[in-house]
Amino acid sequence: MFEWAPSLIHGPVFLISLWVCIDDFLHHKVFHLPLFLLLTFGLAHTILYGDFLTTPPLMMGISVLLYALFSKKIGVGDLKLLWVCSFFMPVDQLPLFFICAGLFGLGTHVFYETTYQSKKAPFAPALLFGLNTCLFFFESTPLFLFVIS
Repeated sequence: MFEWAPSLIHGPVFLISLWVCIDDFLHHKVFHLPLFLLLTFGLAHTILYGDFLTTPPLMMGISVLLYALFSKKIGVGDLKLLWVCSFFMPVDQLPLFFICAGLFGLGTHVFYETTYQSKKAPFAPALLFGLNTCLFFFESTPLFLFVIS
């Protein structure tokens, strides 16, 4: 009955993710408008899939810890993006998210270090790669299907 819900959310999230990745590669900055749009779709996803009370507060704590430990190496926009990504996934997908984001981030860092001799690489594409991997390949069951049945 509600098979359209994931595709209506995941398609725009993928396009906004591309927008954020291009901005981060070109300007080394995560802008507010795409973050706000991702947050809007994230809240819609949370309403449909219902894991609001666990993942976003947990990710907020992780973001604060990362900022405290690595404030010179990671930007505030990346931490905001990390928190926004938490609206799209349940807690059981967090390890997969961090593995995908970490491997992609490591590859991006090695590429930037060898190509541009730069120690600073954009991290938003890695976060968004992890998010889109979790969204497209490991989808949860919508909450309202549990309520109806």
